Parts: sequence; C-alpha cells; structure tokens
Amino acid sequence: MQRKLQVVVFVMALTMASGLRDRLRRQTVPPLTNADIVEVRDSRCNNEVLQQVMLKHISNDVKESKFAIMREAEKALGGSFNVICANGDFSYITSTRLFCLTATGTTKCYAFQAEGSL
Repeated sequence: MQRKLQVVVFVMALTMASGLRDRLRRQTVPPLTNADIVEVRDSRCNNEVLQQVMLKHISNDVKESKFAIMREAEKALGGSFNVICANGDFSYITSTRLFCLTATGTTKCYAFQAEGSL
C-alpha cells in the first residue's frame, strides 16, 4: 500500500512587535498530482495528537521544552521528530507531512516529523 504524501514548504517569521504574529507561506512542491494532495485545515498544525503533546510540554525553558516535546511526540506518534523552540524570532523551512506550530506565553515551538520517518 502506497501512502499519500503531502510535501509542504513552510517559511516562518515570528515576531512579538505587537503581540504574536506568525506568517506562514505554504507551497506544494511539484510533481505531485491532485490525488497525492491531502487538505490541510490549519496551516500551523495538522495533527491534534502532536498539538496536545506540544501544549502539555511547552514551558518558558526552551531547552527543556524541545527535548520533552521531541521525546513525547516520538513516543505518541512513532518516527523521529525535530523540534525548534525560541523565546524570540526564528525562521525555518521544512518539507514534511506531519507538523505543528504552537506558542504559549513568550515560548514558540515548531515540531515536525523527520523526512526519513515518513
């Protein structure tokens, strides 16, 4: 059975200038066909389990947050996850089909399943 794969490229710029504003740009990478594309309802997060893991483990300590999110995401969903957390701006590009961007307070984290885990 062949899995349908959605490859999405994200460019993130987060700023605290007047509250949290996150800008995301999504582009589907060719040569996918319409049959390969899965609808994404929320451009910041496409997996509720990952979102709940992140909200449970995000804290003001970015180092602690990223390790806890990675460990629990891998336990809950399998595969390998990459996690980026910051108290300030960050920019990152990924190609993945499982991702989530969350923020609480001043801490923002982005987690995604590593390509080799798909």
